[in-house]
Amino acid sequence: MGEAEPDFLKRLPLFLAVRQRIIFEGIGLASDVMTQSRSELLALARSGVEVSLDNPKYASDVRTKMFALAWTIVDQADLLRQLVKSEGRNIDLGSAKAFLDYAETARRLRNWMDHLPGRLGAYIAKKGGMPPSHGAISFAVISPETLALGHGGPVRSEHVAEFRTVVITSTSSNRETKLQGEPYPYTSYSDTIDHLVLQAFDELFRIDEIVALAGAMRAEFTGKVEEICFAEAAKRSQLDGQPIEDHLKSSELPASTLVMLARRS
Repeated sequence: MGEAEPDFLKRLPLFLAVRQRIIFEGIGLASDVMTQSRSELLALARSGVEVSLDNPKYASDVRTKMFALAWTIVDQADLLRQLVKSEGRNIDLGSAKAFLDYAETARRLRNWMDHLPGRLGAYIAKKGGMPPSHGAISFAVISPETLALGHGGPVRSEHVAEFRTVVITSTSSNRETKLQGEPYPYTSYSDTIDHLVLQAFDELFRIDEIVALAGAMRAEFTGKVEEICFAEAAKRSQLDGQPIEDHLKSSELPASTLVMLARRS
């Protein structure tokens, strides 16, 4: 047996309806996938810049992986949006509203990609430049020495003498192309690489922002679910005299790793 799962959304009590458990676990996992994907995307972005601040290098397979991670964040943000909206007023949290407001960008991007073959005519004919069909990933880069200005905290934009904006395109350009080098105002830097953005279909999808909003919502949501479940378990314990722990029992098959052995006869 491994260690007990510390994440409450992965050990939900069985007294919750199956539908709720599926949605609650999905909310947790979608947010976690976004956070992990952003972390891996940042690591890949850093790997290219470490070659040279002025001439970063990214192999074809690295660029492909970066776009896979960026679009995974779009997909999971849209799924998370749908899961939260499906619960309506049951998820009445300030952090949920903030996430839903920004997740509309993920919905529009997902809708474009879902219907791209049917929209190619409109995409090609659209006046004005746009990024390639799978978009472009951009991020700001500052020299490592600059972080010392923040004394361990984020560096304010006004303290940065210069920065580079790296833009990585997904495919060759097959129509008039427009890429934004500074897609939104830089207020602070917490890393040598910051402000990750996916530019696609005339949208700017701020990866750092959506992941932070999802994480904040997940944390508040997990706390509320745990609080409600413990209150319900305490109430049931008072009624039947059974320990609270008995009422908090979760599935006997939690999220884990399994090995199945097959033998030839």
